[in-house]
Amino acid sequence: YRDDAYATGTYVDGRWSANPGAMVSELLARDLAASGLYRAVLHGPSAVPGDYQLGGELEAIDERTTAHGCVVRLAVRILLLRMRGLSRDAVVLQQAFEAEELCACGTPRTMAAAMSGATR
Repeated sequence: YRDDAYATGTYVDGRWSANPGAMVSELLARDLAASGLYRAVLHGPSAVPGDYQLGGELEAIDERTTAHGCVVRLAVRILLLRMRGLSRDAVVLQQAFEAEELCACGTPRTMAAAMSGATR
């Protein structure tokens, strides 16, 4: 959680059950596959060569207290590369995404519930 722009803290009685970056990655792969827009969505190493590679960084995952209560924030930056015929046009997309959700303050459970909403 964040108390202000320059201070962070942790809940001593709660931890993520898995790496948050890995969880977001798995949700994204699931949703891309479920969209039906792609012949295949491969998550992780594969013997099948892909046409594109999607990578990203989890830039922020935190809870902040605001004048209106607590807010959780999820910020990711993605990079989509064309893998076949690499050239100077290999970068298809580079973009940052951010989502916020209101939550009750002070517990890992309410933060996790709100973060689930922010990933939609």
